[in-house]
Amino acid sequence: MLRGLYASATGMSARMLQQELIANNLANVSTDGYKRARSLNTQFDEILLANISSRGPGVDVVGPLSRGVRVSEAFVDFSPGVMTETGEPLDLALDGEGFFTVLKDGRLCYTRNGRFKIGPGGYIMTDSGGYLMGRRGPVRAGSGTLVVTEEGKVYVRRPGSATGDDLAVEGEFLDELWLVDFEDRSALTRLGDSLFEYTGARRIDLWGQPWQVTVRQGVIEKSNVDIVREMVDMIACFRAYESSQKVLTAQDETLEKLVNQVGRVG
Repeated sequence: MLRGLYASATGMSARMLQQELIANNLANVSTDGYKRARSLNTQFDEILLANISSRGPGVDVVGPLSRGVRVSEAFVDFSPGVMTETGEPLDLALDGEGFFTVLKDGRLCYTRNGRFKIGPGGYIMTDSGGYLMGRRGPVRAGSGTLVVTEEGKVYVRRPGSATGDDLAVEGEFLDELWLVDFEDRSALTRLGDSLFEYTGARRIDLWGQPWQVTVRQGVIEKSNVDIVREMVDMIACFRAYESSQKVLTAQDETLEKLVNQVGRVG
């Protein structure tokens, strides 16, 4: 009976964590570049029940009993979000693998949120105050019209400069975006503001690898949260929590009768 109480309690605890992840996903459904969080559940190791009061020569095996469930892993779903055209030159999206590299508070961070702006000193920055990084360091655009090619090369057309289609000639080359990917994405730690920090062993630079990623200017990658699916998961999670709660209550009432009524018989 006490094992049954424990199993019900662990089920409720796992559903509470799942509900927190779903609520956070729904809160960020409109956050550009946000990646939904998910959880995996696993049961505790099973124990083998046996009838030790058996009068036979052997022990009668009753069968296995699980001691409940636990959240084995909470992970980030890095599947791409919907690409939305904005027409803004400072809005960038990555079509394919990879992340933008951002310098914030003295450390390198990585993001799929390509909504940038011109900050102090003419640097291209995130809304949270991080600097967009190129091969030479933080990208500084200054004044002028920013042009980013599909390969991630950044040009600027200054006021009064010549115009044309040949960007390498007509525009001033600034830098090439520092785009990266990782062998082990599970080593990416969420920092907030759609930023991640990498604690793994090897980072893969995507310079000169257009077959892996294409930069889209004037486009934003939205959150990959499907609000309908999240709502369905939330309802299912609530029902499972409610069921575990009812089982817990039933076992508690049974224990109460065992202690207060059965104990007085005789």
